[in-house]
Amino acid sequence: MEKDREKVRKIIIFLGIPVLLSAIFIGGYFSGNHRLQELVAPLMNREYGLLENFQNLLLLAVILLAGYGIFRKRLLFEKIILGCILIGTLFLFLEEIDYGRLHYYYLIGQPIHDRGNNQDWNLHNLNQVNLFLKLGLDMGMIIFFIIFPLVSWKSTNRLIRYLRPDPWFILTIIMMFIISRISHALNHAGLGMNGALRRNMAEFREMNIYYVFLLYLVQFIFWRNYLPPDKQDRA
Repeated sequence: MEKDREKVRKIIIFLGIPVLLSAIFIGGYFSGNHRLQELVAPLMNREYGLLENFQNLLLLAVILLAGYGIFRKRLLFEKIILGCILIGTLFLFLEEIDYGRLHYYYLIGQPIHDRGNNQDWNLHNLNQVNLFLKLGLDMGMIIFFIIFPLVSWKSTNRLIRYLRPDPWFILTIIMMFIISRISHALNHAGLGMNGALRRNMAEFREMNIYYVFLLYLVQFIFWRNYLPPDKQDRA
C-alpha cells in the first residue's frame, strides 16, 4: 500500500503537474480565442504574458530555495553546489526580466513593445547566444537527467547516489520534448493565429525546464541527505 501511494505521488509530481501546466498554457495559446492567447502571450510583448511571468516565478522559487539550502545543508560541497545554482539562476532570472526594465516601464504605464532582438538588453535573446544556450540546455538535461541515472543505476558510490536524479525525471524529460513537438505541430498547423510565440515555441519547453530545476532542487535539499563515510560507518 505504501509503495502504491509513493508511485501515485511520483506520477503526480513528475508527470501530472508538468503535463497539466503545459496543457493550460498551450491550450490557452492555441485555443482560437484571441483573449486567452493574449493572456498567455500578448502580441505587443510576450514578456508581459502569464507564460513568461510564470517562468519568472519558477526561477525566483529556485533562487529562494537555493538560498535556503545553503543555510540548511552543512557540508562545504553542498553549499558550493547550491551557491553555483543560486548565482546561475539569478543571472538567468535577471536576463528573463531584462534586468527590471520591462516591468519598470509596465508599472509606469509605458510598456515596451516587442521590437526585435536588436532592442534587447539581455544576452540570451541574441541569435547565436540563444541557439548555443538551447543546445547546451537540451544536451545537459539529456546527459544529467537521462543518461546519468541510467549508467549509474547500480552504482554503490554514496556521492553518485546522492547527486543522481530520481529515475522518474527520465519520464519528465521525455514528456517535455513530446510537449515541445506538440506545440510546434500546432503552430505549423496555423492554430497559433500568428501570435506572439509564432517564432518562439521554445517558451513552453523553457517552462518545463525551470520546473525540472525546481524539482531537482527539492530532491537535493529535502529528499536526500549525504553522510560522509566516517559518519555513515558510525550510524
